[in-house]
Amino acid sequence: MSRIGVNEKKFYRTLEEIFTGAKIEGQGGFLNLIKIKHDYYQKVISQFAKEVEEDKVITNDFREEFFSKLYTFFKKYFNESGSIFFTKTANWNNVYEKIYTGQDDIVLFWKTHMLYYVKTDTIFNNLFIEVEDKQWGNSYFYFDVSKLDLKKNNEKRALVYEFSKQINASEAESKLGIKLTDNISSAINVIEVNYSTHGKTTKIENLVRKTGVRDESIYKAISVFEKQNKVDFFINKNAKKFLTEQLDIYLHQILLDDSNEFSLSRLEQIKTIKLYAKKLINFISNFENELVYIWNKPKFVLNSEYIISADLISSDIINALEKAPGYAKQIKEWIDLGFIKESASLQDIINENPHIPFDTKYFPEHKYVILSQFDDIDSALSGRLIRSENYQALNTLLNKYKEKVDLIYIDPPFNTGNDFAYVDNYQDSTWLSIMNDRLQLAYQFLKSTGSLYLHLDERADYYGRILLDKIFGKENFKREIIWDIQVLSGYKTQAKNYILGHQTILFYIKDPQEFYFEKQRQPHRKEYLDRFDKVDEKGRKYFDGRGSIIYLEDAIKKGKAVGDVWYDIMSFQQNATSKEKMPRCTELTQKPEELLERIIKASCPEGGLVLDFFCGSGTTISAAHKLGRKWIGIEMGDQFEDTILPRIKETINAKGHREPCGITEKVNYSGGGFVKYYELEQYEDVLRKSEYTPADSQINLFSKDPFESYIFFSDQKYANVIEVKGNQLFVNLNKLYSNIDLAESLANILGGQLIVDTEDEVKINVKGQIISFSKNINKMNEDEKMVLLKYLKPLIWWGE
Repeated sequence: MSRIGVNEKKFYRTLEEIFTGAKIEGQGGFLNLIKIKHDYYQKVISQFAKEVEEDKVITNDFREEFFSKLYTFFKKYFNESGSIFFTKTANWNNVYEKIYTGQDDIVLFWKTHMLYYVKTDTIFNNLFIEVEDKQWGNSYFYFDVSKLDLKKNNEKRALVYEFSKQINASEAESKLGIKLTDNISSAINVIEVNYSTHGKTTKIENLVRKTGVRDESIYKAISVFEKQNKVDFFINKNAKKFLTEQLDIYLHQILLDDSNEFSLSRLEQIKTIKLYAKKLINFISNFENELVYIWNKPKFVLNSEYIISADLISSDIINALEKAPGYAKQIKEWIDLGFIKESASLQDIINENPHIPFDTKYFPEHKYVILSQFDDIDSALSGRLIRSENYQALNTLLNKYKEKVDLIYIDPPFNTGNDFAYVDNYQDSTWLSIMNDRLQLAYQFLKSTGSLYLHLDERADYYGRILLDKIFGKENFKREIIWDIQVLSGYKTQAKNYILGHQTILFYIKDPQEFYFEKQRQPHRKEYLDRFDKVDEKGRKYFDGRGSIIYLEDAIKKGKAVGDVWYDIMSFQQNATSKEKMPRCTELTQKPEELLERIIKASCPEGGLVLDFFCGSGTTISAAHKLGRKWIGIEMGDQFEDTILPRIKETINAKGHREPCGITEKVNYSGGGFVKYYELEQYEDVLRKSEYTPADSQINLFSKDPFESYIFFSDQKYANVIEVKGNQLFVNLNKLYSNIDLAESLANILGGQLIVDTEDEVKINVKGQIISFSKNINKMNEDEKMVLLKYLKPLIWWGE
């Protein structure tokens, strides 16, 4: 084969690899995506090859350079997942660069600034592993990931390993396609791999018993298997613009090369490289655009339930709940949460726990009866708890809550590399992408009187400051708060360095003319109060060192205005040094409720709305609830079920394994509340459920230039829920999910307030106009269905 042939082959092979990304095995929406990409690639690249063959400029003399230049260009901008950004450019190691423009003095620039961050995941593939053991003999494993369901978003989920079967060497080669270089007489142990659900763990003792292999060898095999390729998944926000700009720079470098001869034929060759590179850029960017549409598509609300305290439920409904089939499960939950020790009559339970919370998931037959007690559901709710990746949630909720939030407090991952209950070992560039996109959305949620507090440590505080200056404006920075978390003892104090004793909270506002702020006060220190050493004729102590008399009684009553160094709120580390004083809820969180109490009282009026979209263990929403503020909490992963839901139920009851704790007694909180919780459809769900036309059919729909055509324009996506028979229109959302909350989904899309939600009817207040829908869509007349589809369109069909 000629050298030209080698370059050409290398170009096509590499382009396919970088476009579809690394090989992935298992199940999930990303696999569906890669199959679609691969299918379209095969069809379009054949057209590309045909046009190259017919081009008179791409002769034998130029052909080698043509493919070499294309290979060199495209190879630079793709990573293992097929994401498009700076990966191997000349400055690819320089994450940050300063860029000077006419509009901004200095703009922070980072490698992934043009990307939506989707998730970090490990690409696991089927793997044959031999573990050497001179004493007991070698053991053999085949890790099967064919049923592995890829993680959504950035959930922290452990892998679970289960024994499947034992096979011999010939079966391994014939059925599994394993190429064995040695003669193996021992059995090969097939281990099925999946992600953990509901706390499921690997039982090593079971693997030992079923495989007959020592546990040490099993651990070694698992360790080798888990050392596979970790990849960040991104979506380029504007792939066409980015790649076209980079192509112009690349071609400009070629033109500036002193070795080039600037003949007309040479310029024609460079124009030809540009022509075909742009064809591929157009095709690639079409696919990337579809991912952008899916990422930014508002998401369906799923699995909605309510938590409501007993004092908000009528006695008739209470009596009905006690007789319901799910009542026994509710009793078990109350016992598990420490509300009661054993089952008793419901009236006795309520007498002891007047605010005990009922969860409607146990009472589906009474759910809408409970909701019928409220004339305006949204107004009656204390808070909303949403299980979702937070960008998807913020983007979905924006219409409903734009300029309605009083206070945002977030305590995001600090980029420490440690492994808390969520993944937080983002590299700097990825962390900046995550925070930039979410803070830009967050800004739109705030009222003109609103404030944002961003809680960081020394690893990220300066990044956060630059991002917030860019989004909120430098003039809207109010204060850098230093929270004294001084550790008095322990291994951290032994470091050969100054002892780290603080974290940073950045305080920004939206409008300097209107922002709400209530100055907070704290008791004076003893050293100050000791200065009140004079006594007047009435026996009152006073101090006159400042030219005016201040009485001790007034000083104590008024207290001292809180400054920007907070030394009076005990941190988790400080509490840990005195376990007898440690509040019971500190086992859940690094942040005490007292910290949030100060922030909420200062920047959110009573009855105002607090948002935390890095909800963590739920400290923000628990404190907001106890302080009489409404709240929205967003979190993803198993801790939603395992940590936050139990905590908010204990907060509502004001009793439990961990309650009373935090500020419960300090603010005289006694319990009660009405909370809605639900999940949102996720990006991975959309990838999994979207219906795309097979490439064989779709190719015929292309215009004269298949590279320019938006190939997904005519795809069904979610439109398969709509069926037309004659003059009748049928809508079946159950084709997507059986548990869609139509009322909440529509309220989010329309930006309205959910007023009524019954088994039959939905009423939403949209800027004073009441919009009603029947719950049974197919009982609507055709005009009503068309109106409904108009509102549902962003949810079921995108990319127009």
